[in-house]
Amino acid sequence: MKVGINQNVSPIRMGIYIVPESEESFKEAIEIGFSYWGGLFSPILPFYEELSAEYRKEFEINIPTLEFYENCIDNYDVDIVVYDGTLDKSMVEKYAKDRPIVSFTEYVNQSKISLDHFGINITHIGDHLADKEFKFVRNDKTKFAIPEIEKDNLFFKTWLCSLPSNIEDHLCATFTQCSSLIKPAVTWDNIVAYREQRAPDPLLLNMYMLKGIKKQWLPGRRIVYFFQSKRLQDLMNFWNLRAAGWIVKPMPVDSPNNELHYTFLTELYEEEINDKRKSDIISVQSLNGYTCTSEEISKIKEGFFKSKPELQKAALFGFQDWFPRFWEKYELSAADGIKSASLVSVSHYDQYDTVDGSVFLAPQELPFEIHGNGNDRSSFKLSADVHLFDNYSEYAGLITDLPVKKFRSLTTEIMSLPHWRVSAGIYHKHVYARKIDKDVEFVPVKAIDFFTYYFDSKGYHLKETVNSKLAKEVYKNIGGRYGSYFFSQKERLKIVEFFEGGVQVKHSTLAGEIHKQLGDGKYIDGFIKRLLEYKIIEFGTVINCKICEQEGFYLPEHFHNKLTCPMCRNEFMLPTGTPKDIHFAYRGIGPFARKNKAQGVMAVFAALRLFINEIVDEDKVTALYGFELIKKGKHQENPAEVDLCLLVQNKYNHYKKPDLVFFECKTYVPFKEIDIARMKSLGDEFPGAILVFVTLNNELSPEEIALISGLVKHFQTGRDQRPRNPVLILTANELLAKDAMAALDEYEKQMHSSQSYNDYLGALCELSVRRYLKIMNWWDLDRYHRTLECARRQNIGAIVESVSAHIKAKDSSLK
Repeated sequence: MKVGINQNVSPIRMGIYIVPESEESFKEAIEIGFSYWGGLFSPILPFYEELSAEYRKEFEINIPTLEFYENCIDNYDVDIVVYDGTLDKSMVEKYAKDRPIVSFTEYVNQSKISLDHFGINITHIGDHLADKEFKFVRNDKTKFAIPEIEKDNLFFKTWLCSLPSNIEDHLCATFTQCSSLIKPAVTWDNIVAYREQRAPDPLLLNMYMLKGIKKQWLPGRRIVYFFQSKRLQDLMNFWNLRAAGWIVKPMPVDSPNNELHYTFLTELYEEEINDKRKSDIISVQSLNGYTCTSEEISKIKEGFFKSKPELQKAALFGFQDWFPRFWEKYELSAADGIKSASLVSVSHYDQYDTVDGSVFLAPQELPFEIHGNGNDRSSFKLSADVHLFDNYSEYAGLITDLPVKKFRSLTTEIMSLPHWRVSAGIYHKHVYARKIDKDVEFVPVKAIDFFTYYFDSKGYHLKETVNSKLAKEVYKNIGGRYGSYFFSQKERLKIVEFFEGGVQVKHSTLAGEIHKQLGDGKYIDGFIKRLLEYKIIEFGTVINCKICEQEGFYLPEHFHNKLTCPMCRNEFMLPTGTPKDIHFAYRGIGPFARKNKAQGVMAVFAALRLFINEIVDEDKVTALYGFELIKKGKHQENPAEVDLCLLVQNKYNHYKKPDLVFFECKTYVPFKEIDIARMKSLGDEFPGAILVFVTLNNELSPEEIALISGLVKHFQTGRDQRPRNPVLILTANELLAKDAMAALDEYEKQMHSSQSYNDYLGALCELSVRRYLKIMNWWDLDRYHRTLECARRQNIGAIVESVSAHIKAKDSSLK
């Protein structure tokens, strides 16, 4: 099997936990952040065993504490948690979501002896820059700047630079050696002039050769932030906005120098003008600190417009009155534009062949050299976006929702170090920079192994059924995913049905049926050849027994002068003198000779083909067919049997939570109450899972409509964009469409662009309910309830108005 891997090299990302309201703890945190490559993009969070009432109030947080920290880790895609050593280690571990945890002291001590294990110290990048850019005297007089900031100016330290003494000393020595060091004093009075110099500095080292930071594909990522420069939480907010990849212009309302404010606002408006040259209105988005007053902010805005009167009519301030919710699940954090940007330094795509079940890839080179002693363990992150060219759906194309330990146990060959994890379907590994990790081993995971662990973590035992093993072999025989295209038309399936019940079909009869169904005689020989290749039928002869006069089917290897009748078991001579009594014929093999369409596998394959090709990201699918789910610790006489189960990813946005999809597949037999009960049980046990009914009929019967409608209404609860468990109905209209590429065109024409992009699968569910069941879908119910609510409010308003008029009239009569 071939495996395509897009590997990205990036810094290891920290999540830093500090003592709440501790300035010293915060200072240590920003020093660590400035010290390591990409450290500016590591969030700093106050650590509470239970979030305080004040903290919840400021940010309007209403989720549990554990969920708060886990969502933050997911949002910033944190690799390692670094914490103030005075915090309770066991509690930090509890709130670290299986990430390695390291104390401030351990981190700092490692950097002092050049034995970094959890990142790359910026001194390495400083050495590289000095050698490449400052080795010789520069004509442009550029110098490397390490700003000297007033001790009590924590805002400047948070914004510009704050380094431990050993790292600052190393950088000073490096650039002094090549006569390229300046150490300008930075104050409120000269901050604007310092910025205009644009000299390379520790900020440059921290973000050296990182891409993907300034992408503007999310809304609201370029802002001004009004805050108090001496308020610790405001400084932390600034840091975390920048850590998410936002372009933040800090606007301290207590600054003694308004020139800084006006410079930032001018820069932002000029950027907006460049982006929106055809618009008459330009707008800048602003965020206000928790304690900032409207008077303080208005004063700055008014002063700016006085200095720039030409902007006053065309410029607007967009105001967001809540802080971007980086602690919420993806849907809300993305809506606020605070889903953290991905950091990338080097990217490379290649395809690999598996060797004894493993893939070996060489990590890409860093964009700078690492100098140091032989014991140096500086490391970076290798992110592997894996695409399996798996024609038989045997492997897990998507892995998610697994605890780190279980994920590692699935892939023991690649888990020799405790620095592997998976997020949003991407594999992440810590790699040593000094070529210790020359090759990285990746082991594709079997779908059955993944789902066994996946359902085990949900409290279920998975047991493969006989049907599952049969389906796997049939799928291989017909050529897997690509071979299944051959059966994507109803007419071709009718030819396969010809062999049901062990029927022996003479060549002339089969040729006539193919001509009848496909309408063209030139396809006959090729079609028969394909049926033979796919092991759907086998070739032989039909000869009448001379004793019992019953027809018997004889394979070529059984074709001898003496034949044994399969009916009466007597021997008789091959009729060589009357060759017209020998008929070339075919019969179905295995499940294709049985009555129920190879036990329904063709409907399963049709559903799998449609999902992979048209509905989801074809490379991010994990599929398993034919298994039972047995609840742990509970005796079940009839455990839930699943015809097909998929874990799929949104093809437009891999950050969205993957969908678990259960299928109930039929060929032409109707859905019964037992099928509905089984799907209801799965929906109740797995909230959010999508339930799919698959039939090779064109329409549902009235009885089926009634049964499935009851199930749909049962799950039409909640207040989300989807019902609790969406239901999708697929028939021959979609599964066996004459134009497979246009199978879902009718639905797509009814979708808004936002629906097709944000939730294509969810939209298909609601449109299929409306089409096949003729009942109100989730969207219709939402509109209905909104209309009722509007009417209720109007009625209340009318009542209030009527009562008010009555009181006024009564008052007038009394007068």
